[in-house]
Amino acid sequence: MKLSDYIGFVLFGGFGVWWIVLPESVIKLYTWFHKGQVRLPDPSTIRVIGIVWVVVVAVVEFTTLCKK
Repeated sequence: MKLSDYIGFVLFGGFGVWWIVLPESVIKLYTWFHKGQVRLPDPSTIRVIGIVWVVVVAVVEFTTLCKK
């Protein structure tokens, strides 16, 4: 695996970890972008989306690793 593969995994995986660990800040940032005019799900839903994101990133990364 190249260094860029590790960097991509950490960056994209870190995005999902942010959703898992700090869902309130994700909601606050998204609300700021949309000027508070959107209805967002509760923090537990944001955490589930973050978990799914991390799983998808891990599967893609390890699938790519196995093909090399």
